[in-house]
Amino acid sequence: MELNRRSLVKTAAAAGGAAVLASLGAASAQAYEAASWMPESWDAEADAVIIGYGAAGSAAAIDLADLGFTSLLIEKMDKEYAGGDCSVCGGYLTDGGFTPEGYRVSSLTGVDTAYAEAVVSVLNDACSYLVGLGVPLQDGIPVVASENGEPFGQVLYHVLEAAVEERADKITVMYETPGIGLVQDPVTGEVLGVVAGSKEAPIYLKANRGVVVAS
Repeated sequence: MELNRRSLVKTAAAAGGAAVLASLGAASAQAYEAASWMPESWDAEADAVIIGYGAAGSAAAIDLADLGFTSLLIEKMDKEYAGGDCSVCGGYLTDGGFTPEGYRVSSLTGVDTAYAEAVVSVLNDACSYLVGLGVPLQDGIPVVASENGEPFGQVLYHVLEAAVEERADKITVMYETPGIGLVQDPVTGEVLGVVAGSKEAPIYLKANRGVVVAS
């Protein structure tokens, strides 16, 4: 019996990738691997695909670019309204001094100690990192300064945006391109890329080294 893509996807959804491979013969298993989840072609590719163009997404793209890696930075909004929570924040920055236990308390102890230690190891450097990119502060205190009445979050985001644009040879920004899924091997769990756009008109973005979810 000939196996087509639709029947295989339905079977995988019902039984799970591992069960499908276990129950199908070798030839059918190869057809499943080739047809049920892997796109026929990729629309674009880079070392990394980053979902979300806010503070986290832009910082990831900037740091990757400075290390010599390329990225596709995708954002669901258009250029005017991009920025996520960063663009509407109050502009208050951490100035260091966080401890793992203090971070756990501030997060209502919703994270374990190992996670808190990992976050604090970079969180205390966040202010100096942003200042290094050009974020202005109010009289040396860790609050974004605004000289022309622009909202603090917009000042912060526009500095990050400028840093991204300065690295246009390594960072490709794709506006109005929401991430809607991952291209993931159902058996091994390996993530190979991102499905973006819409269900009616999906585009497939290949991540040669990894995917960053920052949305």
